[in-house]
Order: sequence, then structure tokens, then C-alpha cells
Amino acid sequence: MLANCVGRVEVSYVKNVALRVIQEMPSPKNPVARRNLGNRLVTTVAMNLSEASHEEEPVVFRLVMSICQDPNYTVRRDGGIFFKEYLKKNSKELVGTERLEELYLPEIQELLNDEESYVRIEVIEAILEILEHL
Repeated sequence: MLANCVGRVEVSYVKNVALRVIQEMPSPKNPVARRNLGNRLVTTVAMNLSEASHEEEPVVFRLVMSICQDPNYTVRRDGGIFFKEYLKKNSKELVGTERLEELYLPEIQELLNDEESYVRIEVIEAILEILEHL
């Protein structure tokens, strides 16, 4: 699963060491600058995993979901940007699937109701990516 994402780096290292570090970085207990760096790491890994990999190893997608729940709007906006870019890349594969309807759309709907317009704009663009393939 992670082999496609990490290239030449040993998968066991990524899974046992790097992923643990990445998991802690987006935590709300960390300063915003560190969370933003963690978001970039999490979303980069998530963007490079296939849907099958996300299903097989859901920890990365759960991290993306936690980004979307952060109290800071700039962090939540990163979640919206992830959905926009991920759906742009994978919308053909996702349209009509249970995973889109049960995992992605509820989170996107929640972000559509965000108090910050910056977050809502990113998520509206994510929805447009889906609509292009219906």
C-alpha cells in the first residue's frame, strides 16, 4: 500500500517511524505553524495513495478528516484544499461509489457549513470537480 507513495524509502520505516511522527503533527495541541506543516505532510501522503490503499490503511484518511475538524480555519482550509485536489485527481474513479457518498460527501457538506468563507470556497471547488464527472 505505502510502497507506491514512498518510492525508494523502506515501507516498514515509513509505517513504523515516519507515519507516527506525521500523525502527531496536525494535532490541535501543537502550534498552528507545526499543524500546517503536518497538514502538508498528511495531505501529500494522502494524495499519493490510491482509493484501495485508503481503504486498506485508513489512518491517513482519518488524519485528513481530523484536519477538517481543527479549530483554526487555516488548518480546516487545508482540508478543503485536499478534497479539491484529491477529487480533481480521482473524481472519475470515485463518482457513483459508496465511499464517495459515505465518507467524502458528509465531510464536504460539513465544510460547506463552515463559518469561514475561505474554507467554503475551497469545498465548493471540490464539489465542482465531482459535478464535472456526473
